[in-house]
Amino acid sequence: MVDRRLFSIALEERRVRHQRIVATDDGHAEQIGRAMARQRGARYLGLTEAGAGPSADPRAALDALAHLIAAPFLTLGGRSATVGDWLAAFSGGREDADLNRAMAPAGLRVYVLPSGADFYVATSPRIAFLADCFARTPWAGGAWATTLRAIEGARATNMTFAGIASRATGLPLASAMDHVQPRSVANG
Repeated sequence: MVDRRLFSIALEERRVRHQRIVATDDGHAEQIGRAMARQRGARYLGLTEAGAGPSADPRAALDALAHLIAAPFLTLGGRSATVGDWLAAFSGGREDADLNRAMAPAGLRVYVLPSGADFYVATSPRIAFLADCFARTPWAGGAWATTLRAIEGARATNMTFAGIASRATGLPLASAMDHVQPRSVANG
């Protein structure tokens, strides 16, 4: 029998953490942020006003959704398709494991429940398709996450997309399709 002993190892990890705080103005928020960083032995990276910009505007949220739904995606049935075309394939009210398996690496998923279908969008900027889709838009760098949550009926959850754990925003599929008509479906 091999004698086993318990060891403690030390690891240094780098992780960026976003924390919401209440402050009277930018200067006060920075002061609080720097104090929190000192307490944790972390480096202060900066601040943005939570709820500012496109994330607070429901119209901007629908624009972000329209942008995503019109985005070119994988071919479907041997022809060029958009994300909206793929979502329309679920409109029959049945869940399709093959479609979900193809969509998952892009950070997209549809679940069909008795109450209706839900469309989930990953919020992690590590998912290449979403990062590329929203690059050079007001929703770049993961800002699509809070922006899409401004849509009525949206909710935040945790999911795994092709092995990548991520927060996700869930939207009722029917309302998503009602608000935005996919370009390729509308044209033909």
